[in-house]
Amino acid sequence: MGERPIRFGLQLRSAAGGAAWVAMAREAEDAGFATISMSDHFGDQFAPLVALGAVAVATSDIRLTMEVLCNDFRNPAVLAKEIATLDCLSDGRCELGLGAGWLAAEYKQAGLAFDGAGTRIDRLAETVGVLRRLFDGETVTHEGPHVQVVDLELHPKPVQARLPILLGGGGRRMVTLAAQQADVVGIMTDNRSRTGRPGWHPNATWEAAATSVGWVREGAGTRFDQLELRTRVLMQKIGGDRETAAARIGRQAGLTTEEVLRSPYALIGSPQEVADHVRRVRDEMGISSFTVSGHLARNLAPVVAELAGR
Repeated sequence: MGERPIRFGLQLRSAAGGAAWVAMAREAEDAGFATISMSDHFGDQFAPLVALGAVAVATSDIRLTMEVLCNDFRNPAVLAKEIATLDCLSDGRCELGLGAGWLAAEYKQAGLAFDGAGTRIDRLAETVGVLRRLFDGETVTHEGPHVQVVDLELHPKPVQARLPILLGGGGRRMVTLAAQQADVVGIMTDNRSRTGRPGWHPNATWEAAATSVGWVREGAGTRFDQLELRTRVLMQKIGGDRETAAARIGRQAGLTTEEVLRSPYALIGSPQEVADHVRRVRDEMGISSFTVSGHLARNLAPVVAELAGR
């Protein structure tokens, strides 16, 4: 695991216009970020697939992903075509990030039924199975409880021989599904209670993340070493006194100072301290890919410059 290259991703939301959006994407690419990602909400952000299409034609190397699309917002056949098109427009730089959905208020806004977690995960698993077959070039007929397609062949074809799929979660069932079906596994905090901001929970600890990695190892079996493990950085403060920053963040997150400093979800300290922490997370836990919010990109630039791809 320690040999897997370290990758940093940047999650963007929106910009003042097209020129500003493209400029942000190009700046991220020039800084050494490996991916640009977008979330999938009805709030103040661009529509992810349209916005990533603009990034695709304005950049040459950076990969495009979603962290993550809500499975229930799109028909699987339509989604497959959109993702394959994005892979073509980017010359093979797309990965599909997909989730079961969690924000009940958005389902209400869209007039969608918010089924129980078990049903949403079942539907996601069925969708991923159909998408994998389509991406791999099969003509698919599938009559399942949640997804039905008949003699469906995907056009255009993805450029990549295997278009990567990202799945993730904080609960054991989602993590196990990701281990079994995904190429990239997101190690996330457990937000099933939906009582607060995602990630700002007392379970954003090294121990909780290590438990999730153990579930991945168990679920993946012999394919574990083929997986990339990724996490979303939730707490970041580059520069200043490390202990003071960790104590302040800990008070907000319900964690001790030491728990914050050890957390794989936190990047706190000088650029060198953060770089050392990232290496430790990669070498000891196997998480090698880290996604940060767009407004934090410039502060993290020295760390990205030192570690990206190493």
